[in-house]
Amino acid sequence: MKNSAPTLDDWKPLYEAAKAFKALKPWEWMYDSDLFGVEDPAGGETGYCCIMGALGEVYAMGVYLGGEGLDAYSRMHAGEVNPMDMMHVQKCLMASLEDRDHLEKPDLKVIRDLGLRFRGRKAWPMFRSYEPGYYPWFLDGRQVGFLAVALEQALQVARRMKKDPDLLTPPRQGEILVRGNSGGKWEDRWVRPEPWEPPEPRVTGAVDEIRLRKIKNSGVALQGVWELDVFYAPTPVRESKDERPYFPYTTLCVDGETGMILHSELYPPRQHAEKFRGSFLDFLENAQGLPREIRVVRRELEEQLGPFAEALGFRVKAVQHLEALEEARMSLFEFFSSRG
Repeated sequence: MKNSAPTLDDWKPLYEAAKAFKALKPWEWMYDSDLFGVEDPAGGETGYCCIMGALGEVYAMGVYLGGEGLDAYSRMHAGEVNPMDMMHVQKCLMASLEDRDHLEKPDLKVIRDLGLRFRGRKAWPMFRSYEPGYYPWFLDGRQVGFLAVALEQALQVARRMKKDPDLLTPPRQGEILVRGNSGGKWEDRWVRPEPWEPPEPRVTGAVDEIRLRKIKNSGVALQGVWELDVFYAPTPVRESKDERPYFPYTTLCVDGETGMILHSELYPPRQHAEKFRGSFLDFLENAQGLPREIRVVRRELEEQLGPFAEALGFRVKAVQHLEALEEARMSLFEFFSSRG
């Protein structure tokens, strides 16, 4: 079931809050490491907020949603996320100040319908939803309401922090200041978020043992090392005009010595686990040879490859870095960037 589209009455508080955000310029004394939470009065979920702009490159506030959003924020802030994956791990709502030419027709229509005027660079409010695997997208009515509340509370926190730079310093390690509405009154409370555990990878699909036996009996020698990984493709696709664009999930397999691409496959979001084994078996049947070892960095790929390794006699090795594959991936990204 789709959430309802926002009305002009929904949009008004959000644009008012964005105008106040621009006027206050909280990035002049706050950093993106100054994290605080705002509880959604409508659903109870906590959004973890950070204000960006201290470096003068972007003026924005991100609201990272729930435990998954907080985990992504923490990993990005710690430098644990590949720069090419930054967009694909975020689960957040974003309010930013942009140049006019960065806005799209729906953004400009709302501004026009509200009778608002903005002038200059980094002066035009833009609001987007980020969801892992999907292209940044327009907000629904519920998201508009929560982002307006989060911005309003962020302004309160920012004004207080200007007077008290230690406002967000936790009394106990691991706690975060969260603003919550109790009986119509907003209050502070210190919260220790529960660690977020990603769902266990759902490995599905039996491997056809007859086909594996035929590959085994073909007498192909095991030689060389392959590197295998999965990641989001750099270019979004859209199946229909009513659907949100998504970044296809990509399987890439390369020769570990030459870097030559041996196999690649694209999947819609959340379909990789159930389709990987069938696709990889098709590839092995037509491959010119088999490896003595396949190197991976993800545990779910170790599990996916287990039946192949057992039947065909190669080894699956978990490593920290796939040098040849990363070079191939970078070349792939540069190719698509040059076309864009």
